[in-house]
Amino acid sequence: MDGACGPWSQVRYIVAGRTAGALNTDYNGDGYSDLVVAAPESSNHVAQMAGQVSLYLGGPTLSSVPSLVLGSEKQLDEFGATVAMIGDVNGDGFGDFLVRSNGDEGTIGQAPTPHVSIYFGGTNALTPPATLTAGIVDDENMAAAGIGDVNGDGYDDFAFGAVNAGTDHTAILPARVEVHFGGPTLRDAADLTLLGMAAPDFFGSAVAGGGDLNGDGYPDFVVGSHQNGNLVRVYFGGPAMDDVADATLPPPS
Repeated sequence: MDGACGPWSQVRYIVAGRTAGALNTDYNGDGYSDLVVAAPESSNHVAQMAGQVSLYLGGPTLSSVPSLVLGSEKQLDEFGATVAMIGDVNGDGFGDFLVRSNGDEGTIGQAPTPHVSIYFGGTNALTPPATLTAGIVDDENMAAAGIGDVNGDGYDDFAFGAVNAGTDHTAILPARVEVHFGGPTLRDAADLTLLGMAAPDFFGSAVAGGGDLNGDGYPDFVVGSHQNGNLVRVYFGGPAMDDVADATLPPPS
């Protein structure tokens, strides 16, 4: 070869540095970060590919036995299709986590109802999750991440992508990323919606918190797309943040 770079690989995952401890990932408040792991295509005695999510609590040693197991009994629900530790979104001092479900696809004549569930941390028994359904689509390309307190109101925020896909899983509309601001209660609808450039660019197939990239005191985040240029878009946090990317990183030449 002549030394020129080849085509940039598809942007499916983003690894972005952030200040250690920027997100609270301590679900039970014992001083150790915790880990959530999903098996969305696992089956049980009730349904095929219902899905299962396991929470492993950190400590001096890490047990191979999960401390909490959540599952679905819906056919083809794929509970755990996306999971993410998202920080302390309700401001109670405990880390929370997100689980996406594709919805029951096993009912003939009924469209699936995908949703995102937010499980709040604490020292007591598991509390009912906050369930978001507005604008959620069934799509395996959706990524999610805690992005820190991007609007500076004292609550951690989170974002997830959604590719508007047809029945054959080809994108038919510009993809989007929904940003939800934390608070004592969560709104079902997104607080900020970011749109991709055109279909199919799979905008939102990668989402990650980026820390405070521009030094203004607010954390920022990045969104990747793996079509139409393989671009990464950077959004700066702030009290008046909008849906316009503040920087666009092209693929290397």
